[in-house]
Amino acid sequence: MALSVEVAELMEPFQWLDCGSTSELGEKINDVRLEMADVFIYLIAMADQLQIDIYQATCEKLSHNEKGILPP
Repeated sequence: MALSVEVAELMEPFQWLDCGSTSELGEKINDVRLEMADVFIYLIAMADQLQIDIYQATCEKLSHNEKGILPP
């Protein structure tokens, strides 16, 4: 649950921006940077708790994406 809260906080500065326009972030860029770190920390903690090698899973997912393989 904490991960979803952090993702929501990460997305908040983007809510009212024009599509694809990040130049309007201005001073909020540092807040975005820190929220990204929070998301990453929670994701790493979750992977650790579930004993998932997140690096290996990421490599596999990128490989599947390159090949256009859909998950089961």
